[in-house]
Amino acid sequence: MTNVKIDGVTEAMFAQAVTLSQAGRLRSTVHCGGKEVLILNMDNTIFLRFEGGQEFPEPFSFFANDYESPKIRIDKGQITFITNSGGIRRAKACAIPKSTYVDLRGLWLNFNIDKSQGIRIVKGMVSLLDDGLSHVELSKSAGKNVLLVQRDIYSGTRIEVSRNAGNTALFDENEDIEPFGPIGIRTVDFQALFTFTETLTFYVQKGERPWMYFETDDAGMGGILATCVYDELSEVKKIEV
Repeated sequence: MTNVKIDGVTEAMFAQAVTLSQAGRLRSTVHCGGKEVLILNMDNTIFLRFEGGQEFPEPFSFFANDYESPKIRIDKGQITFITNSGGIRRAKACAIPKSTYVDLRGLWLNFNIDKSQGIRIVKGMVSLLDDGLSHVELSKSAGKNVLLVQRDIYSGTRIEVSRNAGNTALFDENEDIEPFGPIGIRTVDFQALFTFTETLTFYVQKGERPWMYFETDDAGMGGILATCVYDELSEVKKIEV
């Protein structure tokens, strides 16, 4: 049996995961080991990795929505959150995910990440998106800036967001980035990522099953983002990473 006190930095990670889970934006499981926190959402479309926080005495996992207190007890993989208030002690023992930290760590190591094609996006961009539209289409044509498009297939409405020449307030991509896309990203996934940070750089990964890697400027948080493929009719086909 191990008693652990979660520090402020790590607790902030957990609290954000809880907030997203309760809001229905990113229901997820949390997996901790070494100095690493891995968060995988229930839809398997976002896989987050935080590094450089406190060191955990042993691996443990829990459902984000169960998080209740920075004081926890780990006993043979079972996790209990302990709260003391007004002379009263509350112990909340929780079911744990089927996947373990070791499982998720192995999954992370399976990704071969290419960071040669970067697109830097800031949080302010989120305010330009329509919450009611399910997907954001990301693409780049030869000689043009990166373009974000949202479509309403029922009304025919089309929203485009792009960077004016010389303006990096919203995007800043490598000048030599190769044309790609269109790649579809769920709007809710895209918005959820900016709960953790103000700026992210996205890296387009090549291959038959397109996906994206993203990270913060200090590389303290990184992650894998599943995408969708748009065909000629703009229909979305989900691809699991």
